[in-house]
This record gives sequence, C-alpha cells and structure tokens, in this order.
Amino acid sequence: MSVGQSQGAAGSLIVPLVFQNTGGTTCSLQGYPGVSIVGTGGAQLGPAAAQTGQATPLVTLPAGQTTMAIFRQANPGNLNCTPVSATGFRVYPPNQTAALFAADSSLTTCPDVPQESPQISPVGTTP
Repeated sequence: MSVGQSQGAAGSLIVPLVFQNTGGTTCSLQGYPGVSIVGTGGAQLGPAAAQTGQATPLVTLPAGQTTMAIFRQANPGNLNCTPVSATGFRVYPPNQTAALFAADSSLTTCPDVPQESPQISPVGTTP
C-alpha cells in the first residue's frame, strides 16, 4: 500500500492510493476500500471516505503489479478552516478486516468542517 502523486483539480485534492501485489502468485480485488485520514498515533481525522462512482469488475493482479483507488477531498486551502497535518491514510482493502497504513506527510485536512466530505473510488480506477 502506498500513496501516488497527489494533484489538485477544481478545488479538490486527488490522491491515488496504490495497491501492489507483493506475493508470488496472482491475487484479485473488487469493490471499495475503507479509507480514513489519520494523524499522530493513528487517530482518525474527520469522517471516513464515502464511496463514489460505480463498482468495477474484478481486478486481477499478477505478482508485482499494481492497481489503485482514487481518494478525493476538498482542498483545505479553499475552506474556511485551519488545516490539520495528517500522517497518512488508514486503508481497509476491499473485503478485508485488517487495515493497512499508507504514509503521506504532506497531507492536511479540515476534519471539523461540514462540507469536508472525502470520497473514495473503487479499486481499478485511474485518476
């Protein structure tokens, strides 16, 4: 699990969350990951990301290959708030109960602003 290159678009921050098959055999993913922004000590900052877009078909990943889901939130610089620094993302791969951590030291958020509603696409989505 890693974070791809962030980009801005229409007042939003878009962050690819990259899933890599680090095993020796093919694996598959389908659906939406559970995603939250976290701060120091793993504390969740704001609401979990809501699912957006239509679910994709089964994504088959040979060993070493990657796929991604796209995280989107309002750009904290466009909100009337004091942004809070985050340490990264807590991510539950689709249909899994164990979380992964994807570090992102450049991430900020406004967890107490009502219009701050992060979103996550299904795996297999491209930016």
